[in-house]
Amino acid sequence: MRHLAIMIRVHARTIAYVSAATVGTLAIVGYVLVWRDAPVTPVQAPPPAAVTSAPNPAEPHYGGETGEDTADGPMYEPAPTATPDADMLATARRFAAAWARPNLTTTAWLDGVSSCATNDYVRELEDIDPANVPATKVTGDPIVVTSRVDEADVDVPTDGGTLRLHLVHLVGKWWVTSTEWNVAT
Repeated sequence: MRHLAIMIRVHARTIAYVSAATVGTLAIVGYVLVWRDAPVTPVQAPPPAAVTSAPNPAEPHYGGETGEDTADGPMYEPAPTATPDADMLATARRFAAAWARPNLTTTAWLDGVSSCATNDYVRELEDIDPANVPATKVTGDPIVVTSRVDEADVDVPTDGGTLRLHLVHLVGKWWVTSTEWNVAT
């Protein structure tokens, strides 16, 4: 008798599930049949916001030379040029001096360059083997190539060539974000 009661409960559950699925399917089919020929009213997009060429001082700017104008306005507005400051030049010299030390362990070399580089750039430098750095010392003063209020490119002469540094001014300090190496000729 007990076996029969269990079978009846199982069958009752199965019937309930099948019934619910059937009702749900019929509801969807009915909805589609009723609304399939309903007219679609297009929704108009709001008009585009006015384009301004004034830079937003709250956003960091990574400009370059003057951009081309488009129908919507200028592509970007370069930051104003600025006179290089002593902190920028000191950061460039300190980074280059820390960089041009191929005899150090990777950990010691990274400790030196990380004090002047952004966290993102330090992560990129983690793959560098200092033994492959082609310079052993800085041989002259940093030379400013471009200088803007919030970014600069600076060349630092070394005994193996010129190290070009790209620096940005963030949180009141200059930071190296990338480097390029030019072999001495």
